[in-house]
Amino acid sequence: MEKTTTIEWELITPRMAAGWLETNTHNRNLNQRRVDGFVRDIRAGNWDEDANSIKLDEAGDIVDGQHRLWAIVEADLVCRCLVMRNLKPATIRRVDTGKTRSLGDFLYMNGVPSATGVASAVNHLMAYKAFG
Repeated sequence: MEKTTTIEWELITPRMAAGWLETNTHNRNLNQRRVDGFVRDIRAGNWDEDANSIKLDEAGDIVDGQHRLWAIVEADLVCRCLVMRNLKPATIRRVDTGKTRSLGDFLYMNGVPSATGVASAVNHLMAYKAFG
């Protein structure tokens, strides 16, 4: 019988996160800098409750969310997250395959006129400072 996919807000303890991570064998390599950024946000009280869910397949294996879960473990604090359960294992092939938002995208979303040009100028300035 097929399991029903569910999604709900849950309080994720470091112990719960560590338990899920014990069987995490099908995800990409861990990006420690990303985890460190999440840890800083969690400890500073800047953890955003957003639509990015922790996704688990029918066997309870992580489909998406390993970086957030590692951050909860390392911060040693409880975080409220959306948790989606009972996804088909093949779902992992479609996670994080979309276009990453650029600086121009963020500027545009915040109403900056000529956002693409401003982003290009900022990127050039940063490169000049780094190598100039």
